Parts: sequence; C-alpha cells; structure tokens
Amino acid sequence: MPLTMPMAVVEPFGRLAFVHVGMGDFTENGPLAALSSTGTRENVGYSVLGLRSASVLQAAGMQITPHASVAWQRAFGDLEPATTLVFATAGIGFEVFGVPIVRDSALIAAGLSVAVADDATIDFAYSGQIADDLSDNAISGRLDWRF
Repeated sequence: MPLTMPMAVVEPFGRLAFVHVGMGDFTENGPLAALSSTGTRENVGYSVLGLRSASVLQAAGMQITPHASVAWQRAFGDLEPATTLVFATAGIGFEVFGVPIVRDSALIAAGLSVAVADDATIDFAYSGQIADDLSDNAISGRLDWRF
C-alpha cells in the first residue's frame, strides 16, 4: 500500500522468483575432443524487499518525474553453478564452474523522466546491484515519441 506524501509517493514492494536451468545428457561425435555429459540441473531462488518512490514536478512548462528505489536481494539454492564433462574417447572427466551467484546484494535505481511535449518523453536512469564481491552498474537513456 503506497504512502502518499505532499511531494512524493513511497511504496514498499517485494517479489519472489525461482529459476530452473536444466541440460540433458549428450555425447558429441568426433575425434579426441568430443565431450559427453550426464546432464545438470541448477535451481536458484530470489527474494527481494524494498521501497520505491516517485514524485511529479512542474518546471518550465514540462512535467518532471524523479523516481528511485532501493532493495535487498537474497539468493538461495545452487549458488555455485558447475557441471561435469568427460572426453568421450578417453573417459577423462573434469568440472566446469560458472560465475558464483551473490547471496546478498543491494539493488539501487534512480532516474528522471521529463515530458518535453505532450507526445514526447526523455528518460535517464541508473541501476546497480552492489555486494561485497560484486558491482554491476548501468546508465540508460531513452526517448519516447508517440505519434
């Protein structure tokens, strides 16, 4: 339920997600470097709890909408993806590891939307995921023109 204040609206939010990645067994054909695998299955869940806020301002005849959100994301399940492969002709096996998934991180977003005309809006935004061993940042811009 949003909390409406004179200059802004603040709203708590949450979400849950479950991701399942599965690969069946396979055997490649070919000399020396052909691989085989008995398959793999990875399951990861995510929970997110946070707050988002937005307000609407008028300046120079344009509607300006600043918005921001901050959240805590928790991942659980198979956080260290790995699979075992075997050279089909030699029978020698080895493990391949993926990038570990961060258990706890902060999700941060902020942006500004400017209605430059009745049918055109310019958006600028930042989004980031920050943890002890991770920093993932993005800046984006967008022009919407409705005709």
